[in-house]
Amino acid sequence: MKVFVLGILGIFIGYITYSMAGGVHKEELSMTVNLEKPQPERYQLRITITNSQGTPIRLNKPDLPWFPPNELRMIKAFRLDSEKTPLLKGGPTADFGFDFFTLKPHETVDGVILLNPILPTLLEDIRQFGVQINWYCDVQNLQVTCPQGEKGHFLIPQGDLN
Repeated sequence: MKVFVLGILGIFIGYITYSMAGGVHKEELSMTVNLEKPQPERYQLRITITNSQGTPIRLNKPDLPWFPPNELRMIKAFRLDSEKTPLLKGGPTADFGFDFFTLKPHETVDGVILLNPILPTLLEDIRQFGVQINWYCDVQNLQVTCPQGEKGHFLIPQGDLN
């Protein structure tokens, strides 16, 4: 029990230290988002975050947009039908705790959001209607700016599975 309490206390102190240090300021990080199709019937968003300042920035890996549950907040998907019906969301969510790393000046880090697991009807909706994937430049615990704008979308035409 003592080890558990000390572990929780250590995580809490680490987060307070991070918060009191000012966290990350919005103008320091930029984010780009691109839709990729690495193989037939597989879709993903590639997200790149760049430290656009001349000083290192300390980040918490679970705050990155491709870590659950951030990916569920960052995207919304709709059928290209007359009602713009939202796609069902699914997929695992988890809490990864704290895992800090330093992003050096002008260094980038990127990751992917795999769309198939978090949008279980994606392929059927593409097959029947086509799909619009909306993304938002709004990551809950990370302040970023997006040269592409505060939000954007990608269209996957009806039947585009190969």
